[in-house]
Amino acid sequence: MIKLIFGQFFVLFSLLLVSLFNYGDPFVFIEARFPDFLYYWLVFLIVSLVFDKYNFAGKRRLKVLLFSVVKSNLVYAALVSFYLMLANDLALPRTLFLGSLAVTTFLELTAALITGIIYETRKKDFTYENHAQKAPTTGELKHTTAAGAPAATAEPATDTLPDTTIQSSILEEIKAEALDHLKKYITLGPSCMIISSNSRLNVLSYPSDNIQTILNLQRVNNHRYVNKFFEAVNEKLPMGGFYAGLADTRELRKKRFLKRFTPFLGYLLYIFDFIFNRVIPKIPVVRKIYFSITKGRNRIMSRAEVLGRLYSCGFKVVNEKYIGDLLYFVVRKNGQPVFDNMPTYGPLVRLRRIGKNQKTIGVYKMRTMHPYSEYIQEYIYNNNHVQKGGKIANDYRVTSWGRIMRKLWIDELPMFINLVKGDLKLFGVRPLSMHMFSTYPEHLQKLRTRYKPGLVPPFYADLPTTEEEIYHSEEKYLRAYRRSPFKTDFVYFFKAFYNIVFKKARSN
Repeated sequence: MIKLIFGQFFVLFSLLLVSLFNYGDPFVFIEARFPDFLYYWLVFLIVSLVFDKYNFAGKRRLKVLLFSVVKSNLVYAALVSFYLMLANDLALPRTLFLGSLAVTTFLELTAALITGIIYETRKKDFTYENHAQKAPTTGELKHTTAAGAPAATAEPATDTLPDTTIQSSILEEIKAEALDHLKKYITLGPSCMIISSNSRLNVLSYPSDNIQTILNLQRVNNHRYVNKFFEAVNEKLPMGGFYAGLADTRELRKKRFLKRFTPFLGYLLYIFDFIFNRVIPKIPVVRKIYFSITKGRNRIMSRAEVLGRLYSCGFKVVNEKYIGDLLYFVVRKNGQPVFDNMPTYGPLVRLRRIGKNQKTIGVYKMRTMHPYSEYIQEYIYNNNHVQKGGKIANDYRVTSWGRIMRKLWIDELPMFINLVKGDLKLFGVRPLSMHMFSTYPEHLQKLRTRYKPGLVPPFYADLPTTEEEIYHSEEKYLRAYRRSPFKTDFVYFFKAFYNIVFKKARSN
C-alpha cells in the first residue's frame, strides 16, 4: 500500500509540475477540468494495479520490473488517447497529458532502477542474515570463539561446540577456499574471536581479555561507521594481534554488473549504483536520508580505501587476496589509530608534505586517488616500487578520472594557493610526503630542506628515468641554486617549459 501511494505521488507531482510550466499555476488544470484530471488519475491507478507495477519486491528481476513500468505506461497512454479522441474537445490539454506521462515514466524508471540495484547488490546481505539465524549461537549477538564461547550478552553455555561445528558455521557465510586461505595466517583457537557483525559494541563488549585474533565475516561495506569499528578492533587486540575480514570492492562490483547484464545496461546500472551508493553518501544535504534508509549497508568502497582505512586505524597488511567475488584481508595491529578528522575524502585535498626546514606544510591538490590512499603509500611503494619518471608503478590508488586530471595538470592547479601563501616557489624540487622523503639519501634530505619546494620540479628540465637519476637531477639543481638562485631558476624554468610544450614531457 505504501508503494502504491508513493507511485500515485509520481503522477500527481508530474501533473502539477507540467501544469505549472503550461499555466503558471500548478492547480489551474485541476480546478478547470477536474473530471478530466480524475479520469487521468483513475486510469493510471487501475493500469498500475493490473500490471503490478509497484511490486518492487526482490523476487522480481530488474528487467521484468522495468518492462512492467514501460508496458503499463504504454497501455495508459493508449487509453487516455482513446478518451481524447472520443471527447473531441480541443480545449483538453494534450500537451499536459504527454508531458506528465514523460515525467512520470522517468521518475518510475529511476525508482525501479535504484530499487533493483539495491536488491541485486544486497543479495548477499540477506543470505548472511539467513545464515546467521541458523548459526549455533545464543542471544542477539552473532559471535562465538572457536572454543564455543557465546556472545557478550548471551547466557553462559554449558557445553562447548566442537571445532567442526564452528568451521561448518563459518562455511555457511564464506567459501571453503577463503577459509583455507585465512587459516594460513590466523588460528581458529580459543584466543580467536569469530563474529559476523557490523556493530563495534559486539567487539568491545566481548568478555574475554586474552583475544589474539578477530575474524569478522561481515563485509566492511556494511559498517555504518567503518573507522569506529576498526578502532574498536584495534582497542580489543594486543600489539601484534591479527584481524581478518572481507570487503566487496568497487572494482568487483563493476565486473559483476557488466557480467550479469548487457554492456549498455551493465554500465547504466553501475552508474546508478555508483551515484546512489558512492556519491550521495558524500553530499551533506542528502546523506542523512541515505543513511536512514540504508543504515550504512552496501556502500561502495575501493580496494585502496579499505586498506587505507585499516592503516589509518593502526593496522598493517599481512595479506590480501581476491577469492570469488570478495577481497579477503589479514592485518596485524602495529600501532594506535591516528583519528584523522580531515581525511582525503573530498574533491579538494590538503596533503601533508615536507617543506623548508623540515616543516610540515599542507599542499592543496585536486584529489586524484581513492580516499585514504595516502595511508598505504609505503605499502604500495614496497610492493610496486617506482617506475620510469619517479612515480609508483601500477598504482591502483589513482582513479580513472584522476589519471586524466594528472595528464592535464588539473590536479596541481590548487597548488597556486601554496604559492600565494609562500609555502612554495615557482620552480623547485617536489614537496614530498614523509614516506617518500624517508627513501631519499640522508645528504639529499638535508640539502632539500634548506630551500622551499616548488611547483615545477627539475624533473621536467633533465627528464630522469630512474630513482638514481632523479636524485642526481635534484642534487645538481639544488647545488646550482645555492650558488645562483635567480639564474638557476630562470634557466631551469625555460628548459622545463621547452620540454613540456615541444617534447611533450610528462611525469606519468
